[in-house]
Amino acid sequence: MNRSTSAPEHVRPGLPAAARRRMAWIGAGWVLAVLAEATAYTVLAVAVRDRGGVLPVVAAAAVSLVATVLVSRAGYLGGARLAGDLYAQLGRSLSTAKLSWFTAENRALVTTVAGRSIPALMGVPAHQLQTLICAPLAPLLMVAAVGFVSGAREAGVLALLLLAALAAQMLAQSHLQRADAERHRIEQEAMRATMEFVDHLELIRTAAGTRGLVRADEVWARQEQAMARTNRAAAPATLASSLASVMPIAGMLILLAVSGQFTTPPEALALLVLTIRASAPIDELALAGVNFNEVRSHSSAYHSAATAPSLPVPADPVPPAGSEIRLRDVAHPPALRAITAAIPVGARVHVAGSSGVGKSTLLGLLQRFDDPAAGAVTLGGVSLSALEEAEITARIAYVPPRTQSCSRVRLPTTSDSAAPEPPTMRSFTQPSAPNWAR
Repeated sequence: MNRSTSAPEHVRPGLPAAARRRMAWIGAGWVLAVLAEATAYTVLAVAVRDRGGVLPVVAAAAVSLVATVLVSRAGYLGGARLAGDLYAQLGRSLSTAKLSWFTAENRALVTTVAGRSIPALMGVPAHQLQTLICAPLAPLLMVAAVGFVSGAREAGVLALLLLAALAAQMLAQSHLQRADAERHRIEQEAMRATMEFVDHLELIRTAAGTRGLVRADEVWARQEQAMARTNRAAAPATLASSLASVMPIAGMLILLAVSGQFTTPPEALALLVLTIRASAPIDELALAGVNFNEVRSHSSAYHSAATAPSLPVPADPVPPAGSEIRLRDVAHPPALRAITAAIPVGARVHVAGSSGVGKSTLLGLLQRFDDPAAGAVTLGGVSLSALEEAEITARIAYVPPRTQSCSRVRLPTTSDSAAPEPPTMRSFTQPSAPNWAR
């Protein structure tokens, strides 16, 4: 008995090992970069407080700058390699996917993944990974630096101010996120409607004229409304975000005024320098959730395309004994009902039938674009599912349809109450006929 193996259809395709190692190294690099930056700011604050020399500050800043540039460069290069890995993985998946999977919806999905999702994921090593690591780590290090330079009280106050600013930022961004929740879904629907319109442009223009744009216009209008809602929500969210960003600085100024620390300007200036740097990533932290949802949406779309169902591969392929094709009770709902036929070698076969009875489905099954739901298609006495793909493609060629003139071709008619008849196959064994089944 022939055994078949198939690629898992519901397992998330993991990144290649080399890509995972690059991501780990880039993440470690961002940790070192933020540590170098925190050290540079601490050296600057100590120099301001103690009226120290400029050389240590310049040296620490140079180290921080070099570390950031090197890690950023590694992130950009890693993103380019990541995109190459994702494109290669997507190509391998689509090259073995069932052709029946390529519906209008899934074709739009593949277009979105190749044109938007993978380029967006390319920015993860250089941008999203930086935000994920540096945005939460930098304020924590700055709080520790304030404790070292100014004291535990100032560090505690700064920590509370940062938490309050982060909460305000998160509320503002969550309001924006709720308004933007439907944007991805409507964009995907607009993509499908646009592709449907382009694919059937000739038919729509000849049969429907301008009325053929009704569905596409409706989807485009909904997309415009979704974008307008997002823009309207962005105004108050931006205002709240701006107020939250200055909250730590304003709170620290109030603390300095109340405690009388303005009488020692160097200490006050050192504290403000560290406070300004600590509050800088607050808006990035608040946006991290939105950015994460964006990345997750692109990752989900990529996962759906990269795990397209593929046909089982025979574990022990059997070579065919000849080129005769036979169909035994082949059915593939909803179009094709049970059909039995034989196509001898050297025959010219005419497949006829009314629209929707399964002619295209039948031709797809003959080329093993999919496996029948019932019955079997054999080539040379061997089921197509037991043959290697090369054995099938070496014997069967597909020529795209084009208009041909023919005479006295009668398609079967059906009544409204009767179910459509399955396609009929008539073999013409003329000696001079071209052999499409050899």
